Amino acid sequence: MTIISGLLVGFGASLGSGCTSGHGVCGLARLSRRSIVATAIFFSFSVISLYLGRHIWQIIP
Repeated sequence: MTIISGLLVGFGASLGSGCTSGHGVCGLARLSRRSIVATAIFFSFSVISLYLGRHIWQIIP
């Protein structure tokens, strides 16, 4: 599971042209539209993942 997660993170970072912290810290500070969209997508998917993990699949305590 950890290896698959790491591969997905790497794929997402290359697809998004940067990592989450790079877009969230540096990109937002520069008011980059691309970083604003990327950060909004990152946060949206993290909220969806947390909801699914806790309430639907019950794998996150």
